[in-house]
Amino acid sequence: MTRAIAVAALTAYVFCVSGCGGGTSSDGNGQSAFVHILDTSLTARSVNAKAGTPVRWVNSTSKPQQVVSGILAPQPSGALPRVIRITGGGLFNPPSSPTNPIEANLGDTIQYSNDSAVAVTVNVFNDNGSLVFSVSLVQGQLSDVTNLFLNAGAGLYTFRLGGVGQSGAIVLFGKPVPDTTSVNSFESPILAPGSTFTRVFTQAGTVRYYAPDLDIPTRSFRTGTVAVQ
Repeated sequence: MTRAIAVAALTAYVFCVSGCGGGTSSDGNGQSAFVHILDTSLTARSVNAKAGTPVRWVNSTSKPQQVVSGILAPQPSGALPRVIRITGGGLFNPPSSPTNPIEANLGDTIQYSNDSAVAVTVNVFNDNGSLVFSVSLVQGQLSDVTNLFLNAGAGLYTFRLGGVGQSGAIVLFGKPVPDTTSVNSFESPILAPGSTFTRVFTQAGTVRYYAPDLDIPTRSFRTGTVAVQ
């Protein structure tokens, strides 16, 4: 990542440590769901809303943002497999972090290789800190986790050994595919820093959406859902 994105990732990480979680944020009457648009995530990633009540997105970054209904589809690059090696002392190679993640496209081959002297379990968490999947490896085992990441979707993921030890991070970019036809589809205007977009959903169901990269519109990794009841 560029230095600017790395700084943004650190800011978002601090925000999550102090006030991030996976649920519904509402007003005093429990009538509105709120989502903060951050540089590296949407917080909360999943919210619930009653049909006919508003959902509000707040641009909590220092640059313009947007949210659009739709999905981030796989777009494998054809690159060689990204092998993340677990070495002695619970270290990952190559080293990575939320501010300097491994970069790949959703659908690229991702593998963990246990090069240590003991069996290990790798826990993978999404950008809101929720456990997405775990993979156990015996000594010397190479495990392909491409499909597990495909099931999880595009996003910024952190991983660590059994909840302890050195951690690492990987960002998976997907191809934006907007939904322009469903009853609950939407496209916000470009939101200035601090501004808010409000949408009232009228039909029950799950609304999937993403925050596009306005600088590189062919890829993105921030996704969220609204469960309309």
